[in-house]
Amino acid sequence: MRAFARMRVGAAVALLLAAALARPRNGIAMSVQGVTFPDTSTVGGKPVKLNGMGVRIAYVFVKVYVAGLYLTTPTHDGKAATDADEPKRMQLQFLREVSHDEMVDAMKEGFSHTGTPALQPQFDQFASWFKEPLREGSQVTFDYVPGTGTTGTIAGKNAGTIPGPEFMRALWGIWLGDDPPNQALKDGLLGKG
Repeated sequence: MRAFARMRVGAAVALLLAAALARPRNGIAMSVQGVTFPDTSTVGGKPVKLNGMGVRIAYVFVKVYVAGLYLTTPTHDGKAATDADEPKRMQLQFLREVSHDEMVDAMKEGFSHTGTPALQPQFDQFASWFKEPLREGSQVTFDYVPGTGTTGTIAGKNAGTIPGPEFMRALWGIWLGDDPPNQALKDGLLGKG
């Protein structure tokens, strides 16, 4: 009987240890395709939380980048995440090299589903941010701050800021709108994957 009790205690200790090891350590929330983003960050001096991560797939099987969505108010609703006029971040880490033309073409296609002709000057400014190829491991970050706009950081360099919530909603709508690049990416960003 005592041997059985010791086995139960040993099993319980093993389960607790496994649960402790499975929890994020040092503020690391999750990892996708070997890419890990911290579970919190700061945008415009405000804390944002990692809402979810997903992989951009092109041509059925080509893994292009891992994206992480940071929100002030976490949600599983794409429209709520896009429409919220509060600090937020979309962070991309590239899994393969992407040329200037490939990036601009992909963003133009995305904006064709989410934007309006009135935003064409902002789209042109945005396209100008991508001057060089993005290498494997490169990071691109888009931060939105109400009253300031959307700031791009590409491979560690500030690319510029585009004012207005309308542009932000068109940009975030690429990933979280009705026609995302791939559904699994949207689901992952919204914490559904």
